[in-house]
Amino acid sequence: SSSTRFLRADRPEEMKGAIEDLRESLLDILVADGAVTVVERDFPVIGAFFVEPVQGANGMRPLTEAAAREIRAVCDAVGCPLIVDEIHSGMGRTGAFLASSHMGLQGDYYTLAKSIGGGIAKNSVALFHQDRFRPEFEVLHSSTFAKDGFSAAIAM
Repeated sequence: SSSTRFLRADRPEEMKGAIEDLRESLLDILVADGAVTVVERDFPVIGAFFVEPVQGANGMRPLTEAAAREIRAVCDAVGCPLIVDEIHSGMGRTGAFLASSHMGLQGDYYTLAKSIGGGIAKNSVALFHQDRFRPEFEVLHSSTFAKDGFSAAIAM
């Protein structure tokens, strides 16, 4: 099976089928009251679900509220983070700071770019829900363009 699946935004019901196709299990040992039992457990293989609230290729197609609810529900059920790609649609381009707010979609991570640089500097940012942030990420993450005061001033 492929490590990446592409699903149509207008068919959120396909998510459940894709998740079933990706479902894996492993055998585990359970010890209770002196008895050893082998049990089968679900093993999560989905790292994250990415979605664009407004798809811009071949015309502007916003996600429906129903699709947004289904996507959030499936991510919660599976336990995978929802990453909302606001690179094209964020920063007020749709009348709200985040386009996903129009359809009630709440992500765990958000990516913003393009307009954060004001058309002058190449810039981007990733926003993390506090529950998903890992402090060790700050120590391990590095950037080619870190400490770029020019781009940071434009973003501000």
